[in-house]
Amino acid sequence: MNDPSLTFLATFQYETHPALLPIEGFLCRERNFNDTDIYLIVSNPLSNYSVIHMDDIEILKESVKKLKPGRYIVMEGIPCRVVDMETSTPGKHGAAKVRITAIGIFDGQKKTLLKTSADEVDVPIIKKSKAQVVSITGNSAQLMDSENFEIYELPIPSELSGKINAGAELEIMEVMGQKQISRIATGG
Repeated sequence: MNDPSLTFLATFQYETHPALLPIEGFLCRERNFNDTDIYLIVSNPLSNYSVIHMDDIEILKESVKKLKPGRYIVMEGIPCRVVDMETSTPGKHGAAKVRITAIGIFDGQKKTLLKTSADEVDVPIIKKSKAQVVSITGNSAQLMDSENFEIYELPIPSELSGKINAGAELEIMEVMGQKQISRIATGG
């Protein structure tokens, strides 16, 4: 959902009707498909309504007030983990300012963002899955996804180098289309 013309208006879990309701911004669960499928209905100024499967959404908005160290945000288009937050007191004519310091998940670069406490920031949707190590070649591991049996290759993080063996089960973190090995689940 990278289309800026789509507007998210409200959230609501709708579980009792077998069909999707055309209501702007409502999260709806389609009973005829699968109990775990969730859809988002959004207003689109160019057409009537668009229905988006929640698995296709990569970024949501969240208030700066709700952030805390350890949470994830998007800074300059890069998913980052918040490591520090400093709040200044509100002035005579302004709101309190929050300085957010975060480190990029994939590149490790430190980034700083200054926002008012009333602002909103982009928060990435993090999908975690499990994969089994098929083979190890140098600093990369060939992995097989445990759900759909897709085979792909990822670099081994430096903190896990030498600890991963063939046959081990790993936890994979996928954010905004990029994947990374996050930890050893079993069989390290």
